[in-house]
Amino acid sequence: MIALDIKGIILKAKVPEGLDLIVKMDGELAETFCELNPMFKTNEGGTFYLKCVKALCGHIEAVRFFYNELNYLLTQRMNF
Repeated sequence: MIALDIKGIILKAKVPEGLDLIVKMDGELAETFCELNPMFKTNEGGTFYLKCVKALCGHIEAVRFFYNELNYLLTQRMNF
């Protein structure tokens, strides 16, 4: 049996179309984001929502997103 460890691989997995992965930030973190990029704005309650297009490390669905991409690559593109 061969095992590999590909560093940061989950961060390369895309969130599937039709599925929204939304991150909610509030407080000091939201303020810092808005200071770093004035394009970002918080709502009246000081909350900031961010839509992710790539998997978020630590998110419960991140490994599934990676698995789906790997499965597609191996079965459809490489004919394994």
